[in-house]
Amino acid sequence: FIQSNLSAMSPDDKILKYMRDQNRPYSATDVLNNLHKEIGKTQVVKSLESLAQAGKLVEKVYGKQKIYFVNQDTLDSLDESGMKNLEVSIATNTETLTQLREETRSLDSELSSLSSSLTTEQARERLS
Repeated sequence: FIQSNLSAMSPDDKILKYMRDQNRPYSATDVLNNLHKEIGKTQVVKSLESLAQAGKLVEKVYGKQKIYFVNQDTLDSLDESGMKNLEVSIATNTETLTQLREETRSLDSELSSLSSSLTTEQARERLS
């Protein structure tokens, strides 16, 4: 989470940006701790409640605990071609990752082999 961009934002905007970026449920305490106490707890609670009332967040109450998450209806959804593009991108990146892992294994093996062999100086010392 990048702190520098957030310093000029209002507490509501900071919290909404954080919640959208994470896109998962949090309690007020979680948000407070995850923002490294940049915003006070009272302000975090007020902001979460006002964002929930504005329909930007959804509030669920479990006993005494309140959980907040981004209203999924406010998020952009992908059409069929967007999903296909993401699937192609994932497949390409997975293939690249597999190739890089193989290359890394090969280079690690070569490094291990070279590390265990004698250097030119060590070979000369043994011969003399």
